[in-house]
Amino acid sequence: MTIEQLRKRLSVVKATEEAAKKERLTIEREIIGLLADELKEQGTTNIHGLKIVTGYTRKWDQAELQGLVERGIPPKLFPFKVEYKEDKKMSDYLANNEPDVWEKIAKALTLTPRKPSVSIAEQKQEAA
Repeated sequence: MTIEQLRKRLSVVKATEEAAKKERLTIEREIIGLLADELKEQGTTNIHGLKIVTGYTRKWDQAELQGLVERGIPPKLFPFKVEYKEDKKMSDYLANNEPDVWEKIAKALTLTPRKPSVSIAEQKQEAA
């Protein structure tokens, strides 16, 4: 097959996949609506041949937590760990402009390949 044929097939399959996903999400919302009173607030419910997992995503206000630390919550009673999050723009700057500093920091970096992502790029129509 040619790249153009594969691109066209990919376009059709992605559209079908997106339509199926929308339908799946609609069905799931209907199921949740019908069974809402029977579901646990958090945890797994096996009901009518379905396994439904409910729960919460926890997100903490970082500024509020920092304020608590500054106001004296003892470290041994504080249930949080600090995690360094990269400022990619600053890392790029260091790699390009401060090689001595970057060399030290880069020792802590591990690069793991991502799964390649393929999408359909819009093609410009050529004027006739």
